Amino acid sequence: AKEIAKRISAARNDGTCRNFALIAAPRFLGVLRDALEIAGNARPVVAINKEVVDKDAAFIENLLAGHH
Repeated sequence: AKEIAKRISAARNDGTCRNFALIAAPRFLGVLRDALEIAGNARPVVAINKEVVDKDAAFIENLLAGHH
């Protein structure tokens, strides 16, 4: 979670990422949110509590489409 948060924070600081969404299993999503606050208070546009490890891109696209 700390490494992901550092990468997101760095991308936001250098301008390569303006907005982002988080999709993660509920337990990891909480850890990741905490790490993001520590790394620079970056907040996602949307955060979805869902395990998606074995899901295809279409499944993830549908999750995101429902959260515009």
